[in-house]
Amino acid sequence: MLTTEALRASSYEGWVAWVNGQPIFEAVPLNPRLAQLAPGAATQMTRQPGRNVMDWDDVPNERIDLLEVYFDRGFRKEQPALMIAKNPGADLCFFQMKTTGMVVNVGVLAHAQHRGQERTGVHGYRIGYFDRKQNFSMMWEVQRGVWQPKEYPIVGHPCWPRPHGYGLNPTIMGLTESDVPSVPVPGDEDGKGLIAGS
Repeated sequence: MLTTEALRASSYEGWVAWVNGQPIFEAVPLNPRLAQLAPGAATQMTRQPGRNVMDWDDVPNERIDLLEVYFDRGFRKEQPALMIAKNPGADLCFFQMKTTGMVVNVGVLAHAQHRGQERTGVHGYRIGYFDRKQNFSMMWEVQRGVWQPKEYPIVGHPCWPRPHGYGLNPTIMGLTESDVPSVPVPGDEDGKGLIAGS
C-alpha cells in the first residue's frame, strides 16, 4: 500500500488526493494539439500503470482527507511541497490550480525549428480550501525554484473578487456563477450585497 513516506521517496510530481486512505493521482492529459514543451523546460511526469489517476473534476472532493503536492524535486528536497489535512468533522471544499507558461518565438532571431508557441511546463501549484461551516478560505502557492511556499490572506468565499476572495472562476470549485453567494456588504439592509465577479 502506498504511503506519504513512499511517495516522498519516489519521483512522482503532481497532486495526490487521499480519499479513505487511498491515493488518487493527478491525471496527465494526452493532447497532441497542445504546443510542445520549450527546450530545457520541466517535463510532466508520466503516471505509472496501475495507479488510480483522475482529472481534478472527477475526484470526490467532499471525501478528501488529505491533499498533497509533490513538485520541483530537483530543487526542493522536502516533499510533499504542500500538504493540507482535513480536521475531523470539518466541511471543506478543496481546490487546486497549476500555473503554466507559453513562449512565443517570433522575428528574425527565432530559429526555424523553434518558431511558434511552446509550453514552458508547470511553474507552480496553488492549493487551498473553502471551509463551508466557518465561511472562510485559505490558499498556498509553491513555485518552481522558490524555497518558501506563499501563504495568501484568509478570505471569505474563494470565488468572490479581491479583497473579499481570491477571484477564482467558479468552475475551479465545481460551481456555476449562480452558486456563488453575493459578497456581504456592511450595512447592507436589503441583503443584496455585491455581485460576485463585479
